[in-house]
Amino acid sequence: MSQQLSVLSLIRRSAFFLFIFACLGGASVAQNVTLTGEVTDPSNAAVANAEATLTNNSSHTVRHATTNQTGFYTFASVLPGAYTLTLEANNFTRYENTDVTVGPQNLTVNAKLELSSVSQSVTVRDDHQSLQEVSTLDKTGTKLEDLPVSIQVISKEILTEQGATMLRQGLTNASGVNYGGQDSKGFYDHFLIRGLNATIYSDGFTDGDQLGGVSHSLNGVERVEILEGPGSALFGSGASGGTISLMHYTPSSDPYYGVSLQGGSFGSISNNDYLTGPTGIADLNYRIDATFSHSNGFRDLSSHDYEVRPSLEWQLPHHVIDFAVDARHIHDTPDSYGLIYLNGSPITGVPITSKYSTPFASANQPFVRPTLQTHGSSETL
Repeated sequence: MSQQLSVLSLIRRSAFFLFIFACLGGASVAQNVTLTGEVTDPSNAAVANAEATLTNNSSHTVRHATTNQTGFYTFASVLPGAYTLTLEANNFTRYENTDVTVGPQNLTVNAKLELSSVSQSVTVRDDHQSLQEVSTLDKTGTKLEDLPVSIQVISKEILTEQGATMLRQGLTNASGVNYGGQDSKGFYDHFLIRGLNATIYSDGFTDGDQLGGVSHSLNGVERVEILEGPGSALFGSGASGGTISLMHYTPSSDPYYGVSLQGGSFGSISNNDYLTGPTGIADLNYRIDATFSHSNGFRDLSSHDYEVRPSLEWQLPHHVIDFAVDARHIHDTPDSYGLIYLNGSPITGVPITSKYSTPFASANQPFVRPTLQTHGSSETL
């Protein structure tokens, strides 16, 4: 008990100083901004129904928007970074701007389309992800369109738009993936891919045996990658259903911070914060992600989550060293396995608000995991 309290106290104190630092960091940058612009023709008339595509130059995640009747497009909740903006419309030549830099303030990028001498058509594409995207799961740097396996990538933009805070919520975007199975006990993150057990990785480190795993939040997570099918050729011994990988943001040499707060039904409230920038030591950058949430829960299945994840990245001449500490304290009331059996059959005619957990049902989990990784060399620690 004393160990649990010390971990919780550490997380709460770290969160307090993070919040104060973020509030005082007036020169820092907000997490999400809005990118908008007006699309016109050579006569300065608005071009409606033009397709705008915004591609992150680093992660290759893709978002789409369409201009309205006044010729304006809008991308909300855009993370800072470098992007490529393309615009396409019937009877106009394709517009492309590969140097769109999203920074601390809302950004406006206007464009004028030139008339095409040859009639052109707009191609409708899947809005979920780009086939040019490169996944870390296959460990080869191969584009998704060239891989002979099924890999799904769930970007931060999608998770943010849906308000997802837990991994089990984000994986509703992936086909063939189910939460639960025979060992989740209403608390653990136990997933089935195509009916078979899956293994969870965090930045390349496995959670190990999923019969008694941990509950994962999306604190500091940049994207979620899912490899469907056996991955022993890439990861060694593992579950036959597939692999789920959480990829976290790495520290940035540019100072940024972000604070978000969301609320919901059943007394749900969730706070997420991050702070990143240079340490003052050459080529050594830091990042701190924190999340704190509480919910009374449906049927009084309450949950509390306190997490802080500091990380450092040292960019040396020949390789990069990443160090992170994932500290959590999770306290949930697990859900029961299902309806109570009476005379050999499940009871019927009961309201959905009925609760079958015992008064002693409780899941209290302190968790601290440090990780050290090197890139560009022959070994990973």
